[in-house]
Amino acid sequence: MRRYVSPALLLALLVAALLPVVQVLAVEPACSFEDGRINARPHRDCAAPVAIFVQGNDIVVLAVDDQPGPDQLAVRAPANGAIPANANTIIATGTNPVSGRPVIVSRLTTGEYQLNTFLADGSGYVVVWYKGREDLYHLDPVTGQPLDGAQPIVAPNATNPSAGSQAPAPVPAGIPAAGSTNTGGASTVVATEEVMISMPAAGSVSLSNCRVTTRRIVRMRTAADATSGEIMTRLPYNTTWTATERTADWFRVIYQNTQGWVSAEFLNPVGACDFAGG
Repeated sequence: MRRYVSPALLLALLVAALLPVVQVLAVEPACSFEDGRINARPHRDCAAPVAIFVQGNDIVVLAVDDQPGPDQLAVRAPANGAIPANANTIIATGTNPVSGRPVIVSRLTTGEYQLNTFLADGSGYVVVWYKGREDLYHLDPVTGQPLDGAQPIVAPNATNPSAGSQAPAPVPAGIPAAGSTNTGGASTVVATEEVMISMPAAGSVSLSNCRVTTRRIVRMRTAADATSGEIMTRLPYNTTWTATERTADWFRVIYQNTQGWVSAEFLNPVGACDFAGG
């Protein structure tokens, strides 16, 4: 005999089953700060307290919230200062106007920049990045608008700079130009991003048949000098690259459409890689 179940009972059971899901969604809303302003990429951190940009010669740190309108400035720091030779150096301090927490920007002796601040619950929030990071969010120095396809960087719980890459997080897409209160959203941006290139090294010798393999994640720099060479990128562990020249302590390798210097200390050379210079 077929058992009859009333539609009313089915509806009641369905509501009871969905109620916990509805409650969870109500407590944990979608991860979005003004959906249209967020660059949708995986592993974003919706709890990011700040957003980091480069605008002209400045690092601009904004306080992130879910309110409409421009985000407030937390701190501004120089983006093109020298790499400190002896100790990590604080280059700017400020206060997050949303949380009241301090924001500190430092330049590390290894070439990276580091930001220290706090999440809303008081736990530490650290960002480490380098000048040549591909998804650094560059803004036009005049209009304050994003340059072609630029990506923001905010890396929660960043690891030690030598340990590898960090995951970016969501940030608002536009900030006012330096010294301006209104960017004029319809501005046309024609500027292009600066391309980092490496400099020749004194006393280097050319190589014609040399390949090098990384023994760890290693920094590639603009110069054969850890104190003056800006970081262009990080070469992944156990990857092989063509070397075009070298000094006693550095190899210049081809990376994508450019070249950069990598410390010989972290490379295994194969082929005609000997240094014959003085």
